[in-house]
Formats: sequence, C-alpha cells, structure tokens
Amino acid sequence: MRRNRVNPAAERRARRIALAALILAAACGKAGAQPNPRDDFTVVFGGNRGSVTITGYRGAPAEVVIPAEYGGIPVRAIAKGAFRNNGSIVSVLIPEGVTSIGGYAFEGCGSLRSITLPESLRSIGDGAFWGCGSLTAAALPEGLKSVGGGAFWGCGSLSSITLPKGLTSIGGGAFSGCSSLVSVTLPKGLRSIGSGAFSGCSSLGSITLPKGLTSIGYGAFSRCISLSSIILPKGLRSIGDNAFTGCSGLRSITLPKGLTSIGGYVFWGCNSLAAITLPEGLASIGYGAFWGCSGLAAVALPEGLRSIDWDAFRDCRGLSSIILPEGLASIGMNAFEGCSGLTSIALPKSLTSVGHEAFKGCGSLASLTIGDGARITFGRTVFGPHSLSAASRAALKKAGYTGTF
Repeated sequence: MRRNRVNPAAERRARRIALAALILAAACGKAGAQPNPRDDFTVVFGGNRGSVTITGYRGAPAEVVIPAEYGGIPVRAIAKGAFRNNGSIVSVLIPEGVTSIGGYAFEGCGSLRSITLPESLRSIGDGAFWGCGSLTAAALPEGLKSVGGGAFWGCGSLSSITLPKGLTSIGGGAFSGCSSLVSVTLPKGLRSIGSGAFSGCSSLGSITLPKGLTSIGYGAFSRCISLSSIILPKGLRSIGDNAFTGCSGLRSITLPKGLTSIGGYVFWGCNSLAAITLPEGLASIGYGAFWGCSGLAAVALPEGLRSIDWDAFRDCRGLSSIILPEGLASIGMNAFEGCSGLTSIALPKSLTSVGHEAFKGCGSLASLTIGDGARITFGRTVFGPHSLSAASRAALKKAGYTGTF
C-alpha cells in the first residue's frame, strides 16, 4: 500500500495550532475552557451595534472567561466598575479584541489571583485593579500604551511585573503599596513616572531607569525601604518633591548631567545614604532635600549652584565637611541645622544671604572663613551652640553679621 506523503509546512502549522491551544487552555486554568454563558454578563452595545462593552457580572463561576462576541458583534471594552468589589472571582480571561479596561473595573476583587490580558489591550484605566490583594502576577501586553493612576494600587501579593515597550507613562500611584514587588522592568520608551507610582513598594531592592526618562513625579519611590542603589539616566530633567523620601536602605545615588534642580524633601530620611554625586549645571537644592541623611559624610557641591534652600542638609549629623562653590548666592534658614559633625566651612565671596539659624546646633563648628569683600545679609541668629574661634567671629562681623553667637 502506498503511504500518503506528509507536507512538512502543514505539519509545522498543525503543531503551532496545537501549541497555541495548549497555552490558551493553561491560561484559562483548564483544558477546553469555554466562555461563560452570555447571561452571566450585562452589556451595552455601541457604535450602531458595532461593538460590545461588558458593564457587569452576575454569574456564579469564580473562574471567568469573557466572551469574545455577542451574536457576531465583538467585545471591545470592560466598563468602569464592571466587576467592582466582587469577592468571589479568582481568575479572569479577557479575550482578544478588547482594547480598554475602564477605571476601577476590578477594584476590591480581593480573591482575584490571576488575570489574562489580550494583546489587543491599549489602556488600563485608573484604579482598574485597586486593592486586588491576592493578585500575584500580571503580564502586560506589548501594545499597551497607558497604565492609569492607582491601576494596581495595594496589590500586596504582586511580586514582579514587566512593563511593555510601547508604554510611555506610568500614572500616579499605579503600583503604590505593592509590598511584595521585588522587581520591575521598565521599557526604553518610558518618558515619565507619575506621582507615588511605586511608593510603599517595601520589597523593591533595585530598579533600572531607562534612557529617555525625563521626569520622576512627586513621591514616586517614597518609602521603598529595600531600595539600596539607583542610577538616574542622562536626560532626566526633573525630580519631584519627596521622590525618594524614607528610602532608608538607599546607600548611593548618581544624579545625571542636565539635572538643574533637586526638589523639596527628595531624599528626606535616607539615613543610609553615604555618597551622592551632584552634577555640573545643578542650580538649586530644594527645601529639606537631604534632611536626616545622617550617614552622609561629605558632599561636593558643583560650580554653578546658586541656592541651597531651607532645611536642605538639616540633621546630617555625619557631615564633617562641605565645600560651598563660588557663585552660590543664598543659604536658606536651618539649611545646616543639627550638622553636629561639621567642623569647618568657607563662605564664598558671591554669597549674599544666609537664613535664620542656618548653622544652629553645629556644635563642632570651630573654623569659618569668608571670601574677601563679601557682604552678606544674615538672619537674626544664624549660629547656635558652637566652638567658633575668635578669628571666625571677627570675620563674620566684618561681613555684616550682627546676630548673637
């Protein structure tokens, strides 16, 4: 009997189809999983009945497979709050064709452990998975363009996440409070990280910020207590207030060229920070920027720095020396208060103002020099308990200081 010849190309196609079927079955949690009955969902039709949006779920099954179509009309979206506070569902498979998940769509689904997102997905709305404390993983598709504010807020079981190449921004609070998150992969095209995006991610040990990133929002990495080091990329233009507040494990950080300002309280309470490199071109250091960085022993301030705001280095008890560059015009009130290890300081000729109690509590300060010809406006009482020499006091009076010592 003559044997039928097998077409190799057809055989390869058949294998790929079989493999795809197995992967889909695994994603659904069981072989041959079928969509839930259409009556399990409430829907609305849009675009002259050209599309379907899922608006609610009233079914009993805890494993949810959303239908891809209703009577031949494709499902395109999950509406705002569609599954909100459903404590029973444990898994959800969203079909290909869906392009958006609305705000708070799965908020408060405390038993939800897995979610399968389609490659067609383009946007995840604000708070979409807010408080889904059992969710352990989320594979975000390559075509995703935006992750809304608070999208995964409080997902305390989420341990890792890879953000897709097409993503350009991460919304405020997107992953805030994801306390089990140990690794995050950020895409090259990312331009901005929103306010509080990773705040309270207490297990996050390291993160690589991509080239092209231009801004880090307010409190973006605040209270990431396991974060030990971070390299900020070239091209970064702004760091928001409180960006790294309370990162008590942070030991070193390199700030890139091109950065012109450091916001308020950016490194407040980073008491393990021992070294920091400040770039040329930096013009201002914001209020409380390094307050409480008690491990910081020395800081080289760059040429071109014009102002040090109030409380900037307050309670940096380990700081023993700091060189103030020529060109510096102002030192804010309490800027170096409580720097009990500071033994000497030289005020440049360019300095025009020193704020109230700027050096209060600098008990080891014995030597202070001032650039020839400097005329400085001093606050009421700049110095507290100290060990200033007679020569230092005379130099201060010559420069215009009339306060008490």
